Amino acid sequence: MRELYSLQKDELFWVNHVLYLQARGYQLRPRYQPDWIPSWRENGHPPYQYEDSSATLVRSINPWLLFLPEGCTYKYIRLIDARRIEDDVKVTIKRVRTWTEEIPIARYLSSEALLSDPRNRSVPIIDVIPLPGDDEWALLVMPFLRVFYDPPFQLLIECIEFFRQVLQVRWDPSGLLLEV
Repeated sequence: MRELYSLQKDELFWVNHVLYLQARGYQLRPRYQPDWIPSWRENGHPPYQYEDSSATLVRSINPWLLFLPEGCTYKYIRLIDARRIEDDVKVTIKRVRTWTEEIPIARYLSSEALLSDPRNRSVPIIDVIPLPGDDEWALLVMPFLRVFYDPPFQLLIECIEFFRQVLQVRWDPSGLLLEV
């Protein structure tokens, strides 16, 4: 069972880039440091009780994974939380392919003109980090957001307003934004 909580194949990407990210001003969790020793090794408690266990880490980033059976890990970890070193602000780092339109669209939606538009509900991009020696992948740094249901809706009007805002954006079948 403890092998489930060992570093997974896709997590090695973050271990291999932790020092590069630190040089760029971002600190990853202890789990991804080169000298990491699992917290649970010393006392024999179940790994899932510790912050640096894989299942706990992934569930804290993606709450939808709470429905996975205990001990399961998420196969592809392309989204991770970190801290910006200069001000200790929590951020999210997303690994994205450079040949898709995600980076140009994210930059466009994060432009000063669109960020001031109250209808723009996209997550602003703080930084785009190219990966050394890798033209296929880059990293998007965004503010760390909480999930839409925290705090939980208390009133019906809150639910209505949530869905009004979500449905306000119109999309065409190809997935390109038509109107905001």
